[in-house]
Amino acid sequence: MAMRNKDTATVNPLKALLTDFNAREKRLKLEPGSKEQVPNDTILAQVIHHQIAKRKDSIASFAQYHRIDLVEKEENEIRVLEQYLPVGATSDEDIRALVKEAFETLRMEGRGANDPGSMSPSRIFRWLFEDEGRKERLGSDRCDQTWMRRVVIDEIKALSDRPDGILEDLIKVRSKKEGTHLEMPKYQ
Repeated sequence: MAMRNKDTATVNPLKALLTDFNAREKRLKLEPGSKEQVPNDTILAQVIHHQIAKRKDSIASFAQYHRIDLVEKEENEIRVLEQYLPVGATSDEDIRALVKEAFETLRMEGRGANDPGSMSPSRIFRWLFEDEGRKERLGSDRCDQTWMRRVVIDEIKALSDRPDGILEDLIKVRSKKEGTHLEMPKYQ
């Protein structure tokens, strides 16, 4: 009905969703060793969460450059996509509440630092995924995993009471070794 009415605000996000869904389904079928079928509902939920996360990123960029018209467009597309999320999807607020609970629990058990900024994200993730109930709430069919990681790191930054810039170094993922051959003085 939206296509007949030329409602592009509704049709465009759904077209993007369908394209992404088909591409992901093809990728899964072409992967070597993927004999077991992943349910389409699971793939669709992951794709919807991914599409919403992309739009949230765009909103942050557009807001930074004061493009209110584009922010409103992206927010409308998010509302359209949220209608198709499975019941019981985990929201950003739920993730933030779980992260705060993780800080408090780890601190009370003596497994974490007093300052949330000194607590490593990996310790938070271990706590989040050690309980089956939380693991189910944070599964890939309930929330976008990349967006969840970003929310956890943002919450660590928000809860930190460190005045210096050390927090940024503690949160960064150190994937490369210190002093790789390209960082040596002869390459500078």
